[in-house]
Amino acid sequence: MKLNSLERIILETKDLHNLTLDKRIIDGKNVKKLRRSGFIPANIFGLNSESESVQIESSVLTETLKKVQKSTPILIQKKGDSDNVVCFIEEIQRHPITEEVLHISFKKVDTKKPIKLSIYTSITGEAPGVKNLGGILLQPMNYLSIKTLPLEVPSSIVIDISSLEEIGNSISVKDIAEKYNCEFLDEPSSTIVRIVPPRIEEEAEEEVDDELEGEEGMETDEEGITESEDSSENQDTTE
Repeated sequence: MKLNSLERIILETKDLHNLTLDKRIIDGKNVKKLRRSGFIPANIFGLNSESESVQIESSVLTETLKKVQKSTPILIQKKGDSDNVVCFIEEIQRHPITEEVLHISFKKVDTKKPIKLSIYTSITGEAPGVKNLGGILLQPMNYLSIKTLPLEVPSSIVIDISSLEEIGNSISVKDIAEKYNCEFLDEPSSTIVRIVPPRIEEEAEEEVDDELEGEEGMETDEEGITESEDSSENQDTTE
């Protein structure tokens, strides 16, 4: 899909990652030879077009994967082709033991149509409730589902926790929704981060409860023994 002049301007102003791929002739079982020669087999598909077999230098791909995620738009150009396409990583196949990349798939997108994807959430700042009160920061949601245009996908959703001053304070999806130019698909009330009481206090309370339960059990036994002794004395008196 060709990019119009406006899209090219947007791409130039964004810090997009660029990849140049070669057309791939080797296929099937012969891809092992391709990997041994320093290339990784790949495919580009999407936008109702046939899947294209391509290849990328393994060293280039390794460096790229250190900088991008599945939610990162990538500008791809095939050698010998003047058209650039915006893609997202769809799937990465790795060796089960060495974790080396065996194959990678890229999905082409229409830059004018919104897409749905998951975005990683990162934490910034320091929570007074943790620093001053000893609370523990929990993050139930590491990823958030969003809907937005491909060229407007945020690199990450940054959660500033400096406003969490008390135990029990939290930040939910609705608290950050207006800060980003995208539609959040998770429930607005879903908690992203929250501060809970220190575990040490909880464990101490549990130990105290256990001790109290033990003492109550001992008192019951002693009362039982006393009643038994009283009964014996009553029997002796009767005789």
